[in-house]
Amino acid sequence: MNVNKGDEGAAGIVLRGLVSRGVAWAALALSGFGVSACSSEPIAEPESDSMMASFLEFKASTPRELGSDAYIVEGDIPVHGDSALFEHYKRTLGQEPVAEAKPSNNLGRVQEPLAVNTVNGVDTTWSAAQKTNLTYCVSTSFGANQTAVINAMSSATSAWSSVANVTFVYASAQNSSCTSSNNNVVFDVNPTSGQSYLARSFFPNYGRASRNILIDASAFTQSTFTLAGILRHELGHTLGFRHEHTVGATSCYEDQNWRALTSYDSASVMHYPQCGGTGGNSLSLTTRDKNGAACLYGAASGFTPDCSFHGVMYRAHVADLGWLPIVLSGDIAGTTGQGRRAEATTLQMSGVSAGIGICYTAHVEGVGWQSEVCNGSVAGTTGQGLRLEAIKVCLTGAPAGCSVNYQAHVSSVGWQSPVSNNAVAGTTGQGLAMEALKVWTSGSCGF
Repeated sequence: MNVNKGDEGAAGIVLRGLVSRGVAWAALALSGFGVSACSSEPIAEPESDSMMASFLEFKASTPRELGSDAYIVEGDIPVHGDSALFEHYKRTLGQEPVAEAKPSNNLGRVQEPLAVNTVNGVDTTWSAAQKTNLTYCVSTSFGANQTAVINAMSSATSAWSSVANVTFVYASAQNSSCTSSNNNVVFDVNPTSGQSYLARSFFPNYGRASRNILIDASAFTQSTFTLAGILRHELGHTLGFRHEHTVGATSCYEDQNWRALTSYDSASVMHYPQCGGTGGNSLSLTTRDKNGAACLYGAASGFTPDCSFHGVMYRAHVADLGWLPIVLSGDIAGTTGQGRRAEATTLQMSGVSAGIGICYTAHVEGVGWQSEVCNGSVAGTTGQGLRLEAIKVCLTGAPAGCSVNYQAHVSSVGWQSPVSNNAVAGTTGQGLAMEALKVWTSGSCGF
C-alpha cells in the first residue's frame, strides 16, 4: 500500500505509484510483476536506442527500496535488480506483447475482479500442499509495535482463511530470527522506514529471500487506514491477487499478466482509491473478493462461494499488445488513453442454456462490414494492422425481453452512449478506431 503521506484527495488520501501512461514516464509504479529473484545479470540487449533511453528515464524515476536492491512498482510490489526491472518495463511501458494465455476449459464455468497474477499464462498461486501451511514470523525488531502487528496479522489472515482454503500459521518461535534468510517460515514480516509505501509484499512465485511483508514506520502514525486493513490488502498479494484496477480502471495502466476471477469490483480490497476505487478506506473483503479467493483455492469450511458466471465473456486484440485477457460482462476489453486501436474481438456466452448464443459483425478499416460470426469466432483482423471501427452484436435463442448492450470507446470521441441488439457501436466512414468495448446483458434473460 503506497501512500503520498499527508496529501489529501477526493478519496481522503492520494496513493502514489499509479499514473496514466500518457501523463508521464515518471510514473512511480505502472505495474506488472517482474522476476523476483535477486539478479546482477546484465540487462538484455534493448530493441532500440529509444527504448533504452526511455527505460533509463523510467528506472531513474522508479522508487528504490532503502536497504535492498528492490525497485517498487505498482506502489507496493518489489522487483529485484536491473534485469528484472527491464523485463517488467518491456511488458508494461515498453509494450512487449504478452504471451497468449493458455486455454482453460474452466473459463466461464468458474468465475475466474478479483484477478490472479499470471506468468506466461499460468496462475501464480500456492500449491495444494503449501496453501494450508503458510507459516510466518513477526520480527522482534518492531519493538513496541510488535504486538500491534501480531494482532493485525491475525485479523488480516483470518479474513482470507475464513473464506478460502488457505491457512496462515503464526510461528512465534521464529520471531527472534525473523529474517528473509529464515527457511523455517514461508515468509517474514519486518519493519522498515523512510519508504515510499505504508507496506509492501510479494507473490507466491517469489523466492524465499524476497518473500517478506515490510511495514513502514509511517503505517503506525497515519490515521487513514487501519493496520489490519493495510495487511488485508498486502496478504491478497501474497495469495497471488493483482490490484483490481488492473482490470477495470483504465486510467491506471499496468499490464495484461492476469486472469479475471470475478467481474470487476471497484470496492475490492485490492483496488486503489485514486484509480476509481469505491470501497473507501476500510480495505475490507467484498463478496466478490471472497468468492474469487474461494473459487481459486477452494472454499473454507462453512463458506459457500458462488463460482458460477452467467453472461458475456469477451476479449480484444489491440495494436502492439495482441490478445488481451478475457473479461466478463461490463468489464473493459481494450485500452483507453493510450491511442491504441482495437483490431479484433471475440464474444461468447457462459452459464446459459445451450440454445442461447451471441453473434456479432465487425466494420474494419479498408474492408467494411465483415460477415457475421458467432460464439467465440474472431471478428476483425489480426496481423494486418487494420483498425476495428464499429461493431454490431445480437443474441440468438434468448428469451423475449433479454437484451445485449454494448458500448464503444472511439479515438478522439471517448465512450459513446450504449446501444443494444444489433445497433451500430463505433463509427463508419470517419476513419476513427474503436479502442475499447464493454458488453453486458439486461432484462428477462433467465441467467
